[in-house]
Amino acid sequence: MRAIEGAELVVYGRVLEAGVTDQSDAVDAVDGLVAELGYGARDSDPEAVEGGWTWIAAAANAAWGPDSEAFEADWDEYQVTLTAPAPGDWDLAYRFSRDGGETWTVCDTG
Repeated sequence: MRAIEGAELVVYGRVLEAGVTDQSDAVDAVDGLVAELGYGARDSDPEAVEGGWTWIAAAANAAWGPDSEAFEADWDEYQVTLTAPAPGDWDLAYRFSRDGGETWTVCDTG
């Protein structure tokens, strides 16, 4: 992401887990499921303990459903409005936790 300081961008992340996210066509309320958007320096590792990444809590996208663009019924979608922290090039990633944030799975565009 190329950023201009103070610019806002809504960033979406999707998660799929059988028996969890496939319960309805909306985002399913699941105890312990946490989503966060992170940003860090270009080509840095979002999983590195000392990676310098900043993480922001994401919220369930209340508009997610059959009328959503690129809707996939078994997936749930989360969103964050990110305010660019400084000009420059940044990498973005989502991470999801099923145990309230004790452990994480980091996701990117793949």
